[in-house]
Amino acid sequence: MTIAPSRRAWVIGGAAFATAVVLVGSALVATNPPGDDDGRPYGGQAAPALAARTQGSNHGPDPCPAPSGTAAPASGPAADPRTSPDPGTLRSLAGSLTAAPADRSAGPYTVIVFRQWAADMSGNFKKPATVTEVVEDHVRVIAADGSGYETVTRYPAGTSSPSAGTPGAQTRTEKREPGGFRDGVTPPLSTDPAILASQMNRVQPWENGPFSGLRAIADTATSTYLTCPVRAAALDVIATMGGQDSGPVTDRAGRPGIAITVDSGDHAVRDTLIVDARTGVVLAYELNLLRNPGGYRGRFPRTENYVLFLTSDHRDTTATPTALP
Repeated sequence: MTIAPSRRAWVIGGAAFATAVVLVGSALVATNPPGDDDGRPYGGQAAPALAARTQGSNHGPDPCPAPSGTAAPASGPAADPRTSPDPGTLRSLAGSLTAAPADRSAGPYTVIVFRQWAADMSGNFKKPATVTEVVEDHVRVIAADGSGYETVTRYPAGTSSPSAGTPGAQTRTEKREPGGFRDGVTPPLSTDPAILASQMNRVQPWENGPFSGLRAIADTATSTYLTCPVRAAALDVIATMGGQDSGPVTDRAGRPGIAITVDSGDHAVRDTLIVDARTGVVLAYELNLLRNPGGYRGRFPRTENYVLFLTSDHRDTTATPTALP
């Protein structure tokens, strides 16, 4: 049920509309040829020009202290004012983030819990197909070497608001070997926007489109804890790639946040990343089809993929958390 698109494939475009379930953390991974995470090109495709977040830069000081033992690079490519969009409020947000409670968590294991609603669009194109929705809960416990386990609970088709004890739910646990949770990039993530952009380029190549920044951050958040300085750098990356602050929203858990959106060039698809306005913590990711790609019944626009991040922190135990509703 996972799909690894080719390096030049747009994972939600063309034939990809016929795929079954699009999973952030697996299906949204597009792999580039190996390269150095230092701002240099990957396979001839350079990361976008970004201003380094350093002391004395026009961004001001880091909004959050760098993690102990981690030194951000001192410099990086400067932004090109001729091609870079107006950063607007996203850079202002990046420069004013405060630490989240989870930033103080400690332990050798990263625990990430998310719920995903995904459209099953695997119908036969020879006749109109009805789009159904699949809902899954994911609990990931990840060690420093990228090993760990994931418990996945899938709910029966048509379950819009699953909860513990939902009839027909099926649960499985999958073990990952070392590196199994390291899709595209290996922590630590850089706090320098220019270098972080190159790291994210390995998760979602920029040549796929301006939405790549949002998808790369959402994808990485399913398997890596994003520290406060990294979240600030990520907002800088997204701003440079054209992400727009679309104002306050509420995610499916009822939490308030800021919606950052990017529309495809043909205005057929909209990517949305919802972050906490104070801490920059990623709350949710949403992929919307703004019009029917052809061959499907039902109303459009519609959500093809929605990932709701419920827990992300460090712990000293591998016990399964009980954060799910």
